[in-house]
Amino acid sequence: MSDATAVPQLQLFLWGTPSAPNPTLTSPLEDSATAQTATFSSAPLDSAGAKLTGDFLFAVRNKAGFTEVCYIPTSGMSADGLTATGVIRGINTGGGSIDYTATGGDDYRAEHEQGSAVFCPASSTHNNIIMDWIQGTGSMASGGTTLTLGDETDTDVTIEAALTSTVGFLRKDAGTGKAQYSNDGAAWVNIDSVSASNLIEVSAADTTPGYLDTKITVDADTMAKTITSPGGDERLELSASGGLADMIDDVTATATEVDQALSGISANVTQANLDTLTAGAASNADALHTHSDTAISFTAGESITEDDAVCLLPIEVEYFAQLTEGDLVLGQTNALRAYAIKITPSETTSTLTTMQFRAKESVNGATTLGDLDISIQGDNAGEPDGTPIANGSANAITQATQRTWNTTYGTRTATWAASPTLTAGTTYWIVFEVNGTDNTNYLRLGDNSTYDENYFTFTRLIYDLDAATWGNSSTTLTPFFWFNSQVKLLGMVVVPTDANFGGRTWGFVGFAESTVSAGASVNISTKLYDGLTGLEPGKDYYISATAGEVTDSPPTPTGSNGTMRYKIGRAYNTTNLAIRLGEKKTWATQNVSATTTYPIITWFRPNEVYCNNGTAGAGQYWGGQGTGYYNIGIDEYFSANSVTGEPFLYDCDRGDGAGTLNTGTGTATTDVGFTVSNTNSSGGNEIILTMIG
Repeated sequence: MSDATAVPQLQLFLWGTPSAPNPTLTSPLEDSATAQTATFSSAPLDSAGAKLTGDFLFAVRNKAGFTEVCYIPTSGMSADGLTATGVIRGINTGGGSIDYTATGGDDYRAEHEQGSAVFCPASSTHNNIIMDWIQGTGSMASGGTTLTLGDETDTDVTIEAALTSTVGFLRKDAGTGKAQYSNDGAAWVNIDSVSASNLIEVSAADTTPGYLDTKITVDADTMAKTITSPGGDERLELSASGGLADMIDDVTATATEVDQALSGISANVTQANLDTLTAGAASNADALHTHSDTAISFTAGESITEDDAVCLLPIEVEYFAQLTEGDLVLGQTNALRAYAIKITPSETTSTLTTMQFRAKESVNGATTLGDLDISIQGDNAGEPDGTPIANGSANAITQATQRTWNTTYGTRTATWAASPTLTAGTTYWIVFEVNGTDNTNYLRLGDNSTYDENYFTFTRLIYDLDAATWGNSSTTLTPFFWFNSQVKLLGMVVVPTDANFGGRTWGFVGFAESTVSAGASVNISTKLYDGLTGLEPGKDYYISATAGEVTDSPPTPTGSNGTMRYKIGRAYNTTNLAIRLGEKKTWATQNVSATTTYPIITWFRPNEVYCNNGTAGAGQYWGGQGTGYYNIGIDEYFSANSVTGEPFLYDCDRGDGAGTLNTGTGTATTDVGFTVSNTNSSGGNEIILTMIG
């Protein structure tokens, strides 16, 4: 027989009553396992006098005097209490380890005649089952290891203590699934709640539980311990306390001396003082004055590869007096009705009031294109979205104003009546468009076609009115545009540097610490970069003619707007390069033909410029040199031997032995360079430029 798993049958009941004192079988029970229906002369009743419905034991005694114990299953009784079906026959009355709810036994079954007495049994079975259940040793305890309570439904199961007022002290909460305890039978606490049940111990050997505040001790000189949100959702907060001399108490220098040393105002803290640290390798005194490299986050204007040398450029294309400019035809045909320049500010700004650009007429005083409209529009899938942002439309530049420009390029101004707000990291388009078309009397915008590589790369689109589409995407021939209402109004970006182009050389700031795409953020190492390979310790390094690279061989100088020698630092070892951004000296050469005025473009404003003679032209011998100084107050270069503002002399008047006089002068200038003239008619000259700044 199987072990029993539940004990609902242990109920005593009343069968004989004054009106029916001797209950009996009203039909015989055969000695057969299939004889499972019993009929009674009266119904068995519980203590309240209600008819039992099943799930109980009864006994029947035949005429020979043998008593058989039977089990009536749940719902096995008829409504009138006189018929039982599914009766389990032959229950072993001597043990409590039989699952009599399922099967009986042949040894304890007999034949019972009609009229045999039936009654409520009180046998050792009840006592055995109860003891096995309480002690957890019998089959009713699911194998003897578990005490099982409950009625097999999802309700709270509680163990109570019979005190003056009976209260529960342990229970299984059906709602939370938690084991709980209570001290008063009313307030129940989850046993897994540390804050309430105080279960903290330091180790397995700890004999006394306690609170964290008690179990954790600190050195008041170095650590503070504070309970935050007391009486609520408490936290135990640990924080450092005291100064450096308190935290490292074996430093012989005083806290004041350490503070002074770190501030650079005292040398009292010596190597000997700091070497008294005894906390292992990490306490080496060198560690206290070794600083990690300073990395600054920038926005990448173009794709950058890790280890690239990068330079800082403004998000604009500023025109300088020494630059030549190309033409962008605007309004000659419907296919040339508008230009758009893609910009993504690296800084949020709301101070945009004016923008400068370069423009002229194709025919003097004859423009017939209507208004020139300049606006800032949002982006739609890589094109202007057609709608100016809030306050994004500049005041229209009328046809009458355009006709005053004539055919000479000049700096023009677009003015916004109210400042639009440009948000960092958001793509916008600056759109130039006219309201008419004229094959002859159109406008020209000045572009930086000769110097694209010296600027941050912009995307430019052209609008075709007939096709009603933007097209002809290009990263060259960008119209000049810049802002005077705020210096570098759109912010700055970093791009790979290059010794081939002055604009990307002198703006060098450091090395990229990761590979990123255009528009992404990138950290730039600005002091000591440790990500290079193959360096030769002790050697000086220069910007290379290969974009983003460095070299220990200075590039061969070319024209002033070509390759430049720019030293950036010295190698400490094979991977570490100390970046030095102090005053620099660079060299370049420039050929100036006979009777030619030539722009010397430096792409920065050197403090000093030396012009030395190189190779003379045919039949010529040049000698001497000139020196020019930059005057930031008036934004001009001037001669070393002249008053401020006079022309910059780059050469003297030595002859070639035949009496021919050669002179060369440099004009007073603004911007990023100056112009020189060779007034001799019989030959050219190579000028060697040395620029310091």
